[in-house]
Amino acid sequence: MRANIKFCMNLGKSATETFTMLQQAKGKDSVCRALVFRWHKKFFEGHTALNDEHRSGRKKSVKASSVASIQSALDTDRRLTVRELAEIADVSVGL
Repeated sequence: MRANIKFCMNLGKSATETFTMLQQAKGKDSVCRALVFRWHKKFFEGHTALNDEHRSGRKKSVKASSVASIQSALDTDRRLTVRELAEIADVSVGL
């Protein structure tokens, strides 16, 4: 979508025109209006990269076994807290 927004901006289309064109092309799979306006502005201000900028911090990853254990725990008791689920999955929670 960012490439499409950048392309339209380079053609001189406004953010509104770009949003309308994306809606026509993608329908309900299109991005929201605010996102189109945000990226249109970034590209207009000279931002060139299509990818997200690098952010510091540890990447989030969850093992399939953790997902399975959480799912089975929730199947038995929907009232479990996030902390209890973290203990079941053996992951740390920043609470």
